[in-house]
Amino acid sequence: MATQTLVQPTQSNLLRFSLRLDSVTAALSGVLLIVAAQPIVEFLGVGAPWMMIAGGVVFLLYAADLWWISSREPINRTLALAVVAINALWVLASAVILFTNWLPLTTGGWWAVAVVADVVAIIAGLQFYAWWKESRR
Repeated sequence: MATQTLVQPTQSNLLRFSLRLDSVTAALSGVLLIVAAQPIVEFLGVGAPWMMIAGGVVFLLYAADLWWISSREPINRTLALAVVAINALWVLASAVILFTNWLPLTTGGWWAVAVVADVVAIIAGLQFYAWWKESRR
């Protein structure tokens, strides 16, 4: 008598990878904001060092949450989509800051916000694509 084995397809490695990439970049950003708060304030032209330190702590907590979400089997699709939404809001807020001159950024600060927004948009796009691909299974 032959035995048949059914293999369940695992969830997209791309979704897990994109969430972990987001987690690692958030953690590195958090550490950088904490360790180099004063130089970052001077480079951006706004804020106070304590604001960068507080932001760094928030980034580290967010990074831990992202890693936790990515470590579940299966990944909670609602939470993954919430991460995409948070990243999209980050990009939108960055655009508002850049194009309304709401904050008195230095030229370097303006470019830093723009580059970070671009990186976040790429990660969000990757996450959304992976999430969408999973929804088609």
